[in-house]
Amino acid sequence: MGQIEELRRAINKNGWRGIGMDIDHTICDSGPVWDVPMQQLCEKVARECGVSDEEIWRQWRNMNDAMYLTTGGVHPRKYHLMASKIAHDYNLDPGQTRQWAGEMRRKIYTAVPDLYPGTRETIATLKEAGLQQVFVTHAPPGLNKLRMKTWGFENTRVFSESTLRKKDYRVWAQVISSLNIFPWEMVAVGDSWPGDMQAARDAGIEARVWVKPKWEILRGDYAGEKVPTIEHIGQLVQAIIDCFG
Repeated sequence: MGQIEELRRAINKNGWRGIGMDIDHTICDSGPVWDVPMQQLCEKVARECGVSDEEIWRQWRNMNDAMYLTTGGVHPRKYHLMASKIAHDYNLDPGQTRQWAGEMRRKIYTAVPDLYPGTRETIATLKEAGLQQVFVTHAPPGLNKLRMKTWGFENTRVFSESTLRKKDYRVWAQVISSLNIFPWEMVAVGDSWPGDMQAARDAGIEARVWVKPKWEILRGDYAGEKVPTIEHIGQLVQAIIDCFG
């Protein structure tokens, strides 16, 4: 029996009709898209005030992580608040740091990261097996539209949680409602424990596959719950077959 047939058997056995996948660090490597412009801003600040790049970068990352823990994401305008704090702490011109933050934002929100190897093949296999596919993300709608067009996924629906609050069960519940299916007819895939695995479970979705997170912060309050875990998206289809078939 081929992989497609095995996947279809697992889908039929569990009565699934849809699958929702996170985007950042699940299907694409968006780290450089965010980190490089932020590092460039920190380098400008360091040169201006005569301290090391590492000192500014460490402070910036700490603020970024603190905001993530509060909201589950960093809303674009919060970068200006972070830049203002840097300006205050190092006695810099606030207008100059706001300008640098604006340049950083434009670079971040006009760049499209590369898809991970195996992403297209995985998505094609899931589609061939008959699952409705959607993306569930914390990225803003404008950026999602640019990404979908660049990747050729314009026909795939994207559900975007507000970056002003944590990605939680509400966006997953919206997916279920919009697809007109029951929670047990849905599979959730993502790398964030609180934003994907726990949030999907809170929306009633039991079938979940966790992509091993790149950063500890994405583990949230994970306490050892047994959920199928993969290293990368290319392992998703076989994991579904092995764990749910």
